[in-house]
Amino acid sequence: MTTAQRVVLPDSVRTNGATPNPWWSNAVVYQIYPRSFQDTNGDGFGDLKGITSRLDYLADLGVDVLWLSPVYKSPQDDNGYD
Repeated sequence: MTTAQRVVLPDSVRTNGATPNPWWSNAVVYQIYPRSFQDTNGDGFGDLKGITSRLDYLADLGVDVLWLSPVYKSPQDDNGYD
């Protein structure tokens, strides 16, 4: 029986000294304001279920990252940032 060892090389070795691009440098970022994105329960306000129901569509658009605006209870003096 043999034991495999995992060797992690620094980026400078893996890329022959070239600077690798961070994942986010070419990523498509899409911001969602959940309150107005997709309403699934008929109350007139978007919800998290509405966002998850559209994940395939967003992926088809080429979106790599979703940036969600605040989704917690707030007095809405600052659109959820308060």
